[in-house]
Amino acid sequence: MFFFISSKKFQAKSKIQSTFLEILSFPTIEILTPGKYLLCFNLLSSTIKSISWEIPKKFCKDFAPNIKSKCLDLKVIFQYKNYRTPFTYHYLYGVFELENKEKIILILKDFHSDEEFDEFKVAIGIEEPEKESENINIDELYNWIKDQTEHNNANALIHDKENRFDNLIESEIPESKVIKFLNNLGGPPNGVNYYENRRYVTTSACKGHECPSKAFVFFDTTEKYTIGLIREYEGDFRIYSKTHKEFKNLPKVFNKAVKEWMEEVGISKKQVFFTGSSEVTIEVTKDF
Repeated sequence: MFFFISSKKFQAKSKIQSTFLEILSFPTIEILTPGKYLLCFNLLSSTIKSISWEIPKKFCKDFAPNIKSKCLDLKVIFQYKNYRTPFTYHYLYGVFELENKEKIILILKDFHSDEEFDEFKVAIGIEEPEKESENINIDELYNWIKDQTEHNNANALIHDKENRFDNLIESEIPESKVIKFLNNLGGPPNGVNYYENRRYVTTSACKGHECPSKAFVFFDTTEKYTIGLIREYEGDFRIYSKTHKEFKNLPKVFNKAVKEWMEEVGISKKQVFFTGSSEVTIEVTKDF
């Protein structure tokens, strides 16, 4: 994908350019927002979320060794789109200036998974971008998830018009796993379940077009914490809590709810891993 841009707006051409990198094609797209090198077909969606990482320009030659034009900028753009089935993109973009002073944007690398991008960040030595501060009242979100009656499954919760479910997940699930949880909650959903007079709330779903991959979330609306569980495609369980240091500290009702969920959706587990507040991952298969 290959874009021409100007100082006022970024406008894509729709013809094939044979004079520069013949292997690249030019799909017809909309207008890009200045300064944000984003995939344009998502710009009209109010549910798209984008984060960018600055990449040192010294890596231009590594990712574009055959491009002789002046390298102006390198960025990784991460996009999460919550539309029907949520999905994400990680692309490394390069901005180059041609001899005639026109500027182009090229996609230099496509990251196929969060894990691949995590490895890239470590190898390149880039830091997480600063997040924009949001005024989110966690107590209100837990009260909402306890009392709400308008949404009866995981998909409906994700599509809450005020993004309250998304905000709760983003605040309470480890940052590096948020997108994976939202992706896995975006496919065929299960209902919302309650325990002990709505103190505990659970919901779950599977990943769109990849239903062996699932997510299960457990909310304690009194103590106000969240426990998340990812079922990997191969069958491993990965449990995350920002509140509990050790697996043995999880409430018994969590294990009960998970086992009821497993029976309901007809799945088994292989190995079970727990990552607690210390951010150390240990295998807990025998204790589960």
